[in-house]
Amino acid sequence: MTVEMTVDCRDAKAAAALEKTLAPDNRYFPKDQGFDSSRRGRELSFSISSPRIRPGLSTATSLLDDVKLFRDVWLETA
Repeated sequence: MTVEMTVDCRDAKAAAALEKTLAPDNRYFPKDQGFDSSRRGRELSFSISSPRIRPGLSTATSLLDDVKLFRDVWLETA
């Protein structure tokens, strides 16, 4: 299975901050799972591939939770 997500941030500054915030969490995955991320301007793109559905969905859900938490904190401090 492959999950592809794009997060459209308010601006490039927010996208860079989100990318930096997520970086430590996005290093360690199951050996059979692939993960790739990239940033272009105000967009962050993620691709998660896994031969097993449950771990792939777990990674995608965790990523979405982290993005929502960042959004909430970023809005409070902006």
